[in-house]
Amino acid sequence: RLWRGSAALLNARFTGAQRRNASWQLENAGVVLTQFDGRFSSALPWSPCPKPLAREEVDRTWPSYCRDGESFQDRRISGSIIGLPMRRNHLPIPIFNLGAGVVLRPGGYTGVRCMYGVDGDIHTFRDACGDPCPGCDLHTKCLRSDEFARCVCGFGKCGGHVYPWGPGELDVVLRLHAKSWSFGYGGMGSFSGYNEAVLDPDLWIEHLPASIEAVFFVDPADPVCDIKQGKRQIGTCVESEAQARRIHGQMLQHYNLRRSDVRAPALVGLRPSNWDVPFRDA
Repeated sequence: RLWRGSAALLNARFTGAQRRNASWQLENAGVVLTQFDGRFSSALPWSPCPKPLAREEVDRTWPSYCRDGESFQDRRISGSIIGLPMRRNHLPIPIFNLGAGVVLRPGGYTGVRCMYGVDGDIHTFRDACGDPCPGCDLHTKCLRSDEFARCVCGFGKCGGHVYPWGPGELDVVLRLHAKSWSFGYGGMGSFSGYNEAVLDPDLWIEHLPASIEAVFFVDPADPVCDIKQGKRQIGTCVESEAQARRIHGQMLQHYNLRRSDVRAPALVGLRPSNWDVPFRDA
């Protein structure tokens, strides 16, 4: 069943996150979001790269990220899951940067291929979700030799890089992350604090526009917008809002939707400093 996205619905999912066994059911896990990082279609900036034969001309040439076959092979869409169990009163909700992005709709419209409790550096390795072995599970936890003895799988560079957990143990990763993310948190733009979910691009594309529940921006009025960003982070909250409004309008036009249509994505502001009501309608 399709439902119309709204800030109220997102806030309810955020506050109710992980009260039941999350497992692979994203609707119980929290709010799934991803931020625009340049690895999206130029023709449809809310979409991962389509399969090569389905690409429009603008996605076949420079400077589109989707211009060659490698971009199809490297379809690693990075996302994150946020929820109230992560709350630390003195810290904001951890996100990658101040950029705009989308909230993905759970319930069969979005899939998670694997999950990391930290930034998994997923664009460095050929297969971000493993073979799936080596990977993390409740039995091995990467304890393959003495070098792994002090390394928590999915949360540290065990043997040189972070290993992923499978989608069936999403609840385990989220519980561990909620307890540990604030340790060593370096603030916005420090590549720390957030978890990283590798999202399924095919499911996302198949169900467009319904797979996108909302387009979001970081609310310029939130105190987090006053925090200096790391050198590799781009954008400001004002630019974030402008980008989100532009892409939201393009989506409505492309799919011939009105804002009141059930398939139309909501437009919301995210307030990382407000753990009680993080989303507002815009």
